[in-house]
Amino acid sequence: MIASWRADGGEPDGGRAIPGWLQASGFTVESVKPIIEVVTPSDFMWQWPRAFVKNGTERLQALGALDAARAQRIRDAFDEAENTPGTRLVTPLVLETIARAN
Repeated sequence: MIASWRADGGEPDGGRAIPGWLQASGFTVESVKPIIEVVTPSDFMWQWPRAFVKNGTERLQALGALDAARAQRIRDAFDEAENTPGTRLVTPLVLETIARAN
């Protein structure tokens, strides 16, 4: 997934650079806060990784980076985890950056 984003010019770890870009552009960075969640299938936040797995495997398959059987195994594994009592998922780390224009 990460390789395909970078191949299209994206940067999945860009959050670390944002405070520097803001400062270089004349902003004052007020805070940088990590946000990470531990969720269960009954949490609304579960829909984020669920959609990511579905859409991500479909995208990688369309790009030819993932064959149909492997894509389906990934979706099946996610579905199995979703239906296993006690499942917890740790979401990817996101950085919240708050800055003020000078």
